[in-house]
Amino acid sequence: NAETYQIMNDNMDFDASAIVAGKASVAETGEALFKLFMEVVNGKKTKAEVYGFNEMSMARKCNFC
Repeated sequence: NAETYQIMNDNMDFDASAIVAGKASVAETGEALFKLFMEVVNGKKTKAEVYGFNEMSMARKCNFC
């Protein structure tokens, strides 16, 4: 949500709360997210990377099923 993003924007790269607030469509927000994605793919560091966090974890199966 927008409030969480405002409080934690130094740790979060994207805020999609405009959809819920009715300020942007899913398509518009998706385009903005895709633009950010492409910037990261092309070398822009995420906020976590800027802070030196580069660990990654991927679950191999659903842990709550």
